[in-house]
Parts: sequence; C-alpha cells; structure tokens
Amino acid sequence: MIGSTTICFLLIFFACSPCIFAQREKIVLRAHYGIITAGYADLITTSGADGNQHVHLTFKTTNLAEKLFRYNYSFQSYFRKADYLPTIFACDMKEKKYNYSDSIYYNHPDKYLESNKHGKVDFNGPVYDILS
Repeated sequence: MIGSTTICFLLIFFACSPCIFAQREKIVLRAHYGIITAGYADLITTSGADGNQHVHLTFKTTNLAEKLFRYNYSFQSYFRKADYLPTIFACDMKEKKYNYSDSIYYNHPDKYLESNKHGKVDFNGPVYDILS
C-alpha cells in the first residue's frame, strides 16, 4: 500500500512536469505516517543522446515499515522522447517473501512485445508502461 500510493503520486507529478527531458534530474520523496518515516522513493531521469529517455523509480521501506511490510520496488523504462513510446521496461518487485522480476522489449512497428515472463504478446495501437 505504501509503495503503490507513492508510485501513483510520482507518476502524476511527472506526467505534469514540463522538464521531464532534463539531462539528469533526481527527486527523492519520503513516505510517512505522521512522524514515522515509512520509506523513500527515488525517481531519476536521464536523457540520452540517441533520442531516448531513461527513467528509474525505486521505492524502499525503512525503519518500522521495513519490519512490517518490507517493500523494495525498482522500475526502469527507456522510451523515445518524440512520442513517449517505450522501447524497454524492467521491473523488480520484492514484498516480504514475494518476488517478481520481468523485462519487456517493445517492437512498435510490428505491434508486439517480448516479455521474459510471458513471451511474445501482440497488441493494437500504442502501448505504454507505468513510467512512460
């Protein structure tokens, strides 16, 4: 719950941000319940010379929340600046004993994606990931 709320806030913030294509930008947010710090989210954007944008979002619980929930999320997306279409997406999620990792490679001209977990998946129209 902590991670999901923080991630949603970050996504809304960056969707509205006019400076998303800065050369390198880092934002650190603190998730808290009153005076208790539950965790930190780091969002780092890096602009490449090849016309692609790299966005890396991490969230990790701390202190008491680490003992109760233990969230550790990492999402990475590479996408084209011209149309925001992703080229690569990777996620690594750990919640206590639950682990999930996947990498997705997009082929927009041929309208399919390749997932390490789910194989080849066809799609119609533009497809975006959580960060692009």
